[in-house]
This record gives sequence, C-alpha cells and structure tokens, in this order.
Amino acid sequence: MPQARPSNSGWVTCCFGVVSVCLTTAMRTALTASRSLVAFALVLASCSGSTSDSLATSTSTSSAPSASTSTTSTSTTSTPGPAVESTIERITTGDCPNRPPGSSSGDFGDGGTFAVNVTGFDLEALEVSVDVVQWLIGSEANDAYEAETGDSSGVPNDYWVVNDNPLVRTLPIAVDATLRIVRLGEDASADVSTASLDELPAYLDSTFETTTWWLTVEEGTVTELCEQYVP
Repeated sequence: MPQARPSNSGWVTCCFGVVSVCLTTAMRTALTASRSLVAFALVLASCSGSTSDSLATSTSTSSAPSASTSTTSTSTTSTPGPAVESTIERITTGDCPNRPPGSSSGDFGDGGTFAVNVTGFDLEALEVSVDVVQWLIGSEANDAYEAETGDSSGVPNDYWVVNDNPLVRTLPIAVDATLRIVRLGEDASADVSTASLDELPAYLDSTFETTTWWLTVEEGTVTELCEQYVP
C-alpha cells in the first residue's frame, strides 16, 4: 500500500505562532521606547522651564538696582533755586564797558544799558529792584543843575543825576551775570573790577542809596550790573 504523506498544517501553525510572538515582542519594545522618549521629553521641558524662571529672576533682580540708582541721582542733583558762583577771577577796567556815551535819557526797555539806583537785591531769587534815573554830563548836566538849584556857575564834577520817576522795577538776573564794583576802599582806585553776585548784598549795605549803576538788560533779564564811580 502506498504510504501517507505527512500534513503541512502543523508546520504552518508553528510558523504563525513564532511570528505572532515576535510581533508582540517588537510592539512591546517599541511601546516601551516610546514611553521612554516621552518621559525624556518631559524632563527636558521641565529643565527648560526652570532655566527660564531663573533667567527671569536674574533679570528682575539686576534691573532693580538701576532704578534705585537713577532715583537717587535725580534727588541728589535737584537743588532748589539758582546756583550762584561764589568766587570769580577779578578783572579790572577803567570804566563800565557797557556804559553808553554821553548822557542817558531815563527811558527803559527790554534791551540796552540804563542808569539806575539799586533799591533791593534778592540773592536767593536772583532778582534786583531798580529805579531808573538820568545820568547827565556836559551842557545837559549844567542845564539840569541850574534848573534845580538856580546856580548858573556850572555843575560840580561835570555830572548830574535826575530822578523824575520814582517807579521801582524788579528784574530777574542771569545766573552768569557780571557784577562790577568800585573797590575804592581796598585798592584806592576809581577803576571797576568784577565781583561775585553773593558779594552784592553786603556791598549795597555799605554804599549810598543814590549810587548810580549801569544796568545791562537782554530780553528782560539783567546780564551786567556795573557801579558808576563818582568823585
């Protein structure tokens, strides 16, 4: 009798079983690797967040001293009222350099040089109060002198001061305004020399109220005050 040929169904079943086991193992391995990658990514994200917070904290901390320093600087440099130079180089000239030639008219404006009597000075506010006068010389001085005194022999020392208007004006003084005074008691000279504005209050107390000054004004602000020497 012919022999029966062995069946292939068992071999095929075995092969499918092996393949199934291999696929299952591969899928589990891939799932484990995927989970590991996810966990690693979460760790990286956490580290990145911590670094950003640290940088933000560092930036906030470093900016705070700058604001404090700026505030301190502002409060330190802010000073009330205008500053006045207390010491200057003394420059001597024979006469007031801005004094106009001849007699003064007694008019006043926002610009020019005018003859005045100084009636007050505020060092803190840097303001000067003045009464505008007429400084007359030559024939104009003689005529005014005769009209006021009746003496026709001529005015002594060739000058005469007329004050027909008692109006007092208060004007601002520039911080860098020039002051020129006659230091007759110190130098025994009729020349004028520069002085500091903070010397003016005491100097005014030691001079006559009728002392004539030449006031130079630019756009309504006093830029120079020069004392007129009289014999």
